[in-house]
Parts: sequence; C-alpha cells; structure tokens
Amino acid sequence: MSDENDTVQQLVQLKNKGFLDLKSRTGFNSLPNYDATDESTIHRARAYLEINCAHCHNPKGTAYMTMLDLRYESPMNETGIWLKQAKIIGRMSVLGEMHMPQKGTTVLHDEGILLIKSYLESMK
Repeated sequence: MSDENDTVQQLVQLKNKGFLDLKSRTGFNSLPNYDATDESTIHRARAYLEINCAHCHNPKGTAYMTMLDLRYESPMNETGIWLKQAKIIGRMSVLGEMHMPQKGTTVLHDEGILLIKSYLESMK
C-alpha cells in the first residue's frame, strides 16, 4: 500500500509498466521553445506544430488521412507542409468547427499563427 504523500514520476511509471517506450523518441532531448527568438523560425515552428498538431497529424493519428505529418522529427519532404500550407494557416486562423487544433482551444493563438505564417513564408 502506498502512502498518499508518496510521489511518482508519471513518465517513469508508465515506462516501467510497459505503456511508454521512451527510446522511440531519440534524436532530440527537448523541443525548442516556440517563443524563444534566439532559435530559428524553422525549429520554433516545427516545435509548435509538434506540440499543438502532431498528436493527430501523424501516420497513426486520428488525422492521418490529411497526409500531414507534423511531428518534429519527420523529414521536411515527408511532412506535407509545403503542399498544405494554405490549409494549415487557414485552419489555425478561424474559430468554430474548422479550427485547428480542435482539442483544448477556444481562442485563436495570435503568436502561434504569426510564427507559422513566418515559417510558411520563409519556405517560398
């Protein structure tokens, strides 16, 4: 029986129980902070997309059919970002049924929209 004052590190506990494979996320230790202006726009934007979009927009996510893979570690030529850039910024810039990300948001994130717009413009 555990004492209610005991603390458990959730990621370690999930890994120990076999629910989480931390080795599959190799290649980086942490994502850049999206608002850290000393980081490149590319890295900041890709980190923003990872955090806010990649949970659905990946080959095994609920939005797999969009052909967008917004995981940070995905090679650029496999993300679909170039082909879907107008749709990405359009969906981020509206509220309602078409707004992205759908989960957990009720307001537009102006800083995030500006970051992704800058990123997409830099690709041209």
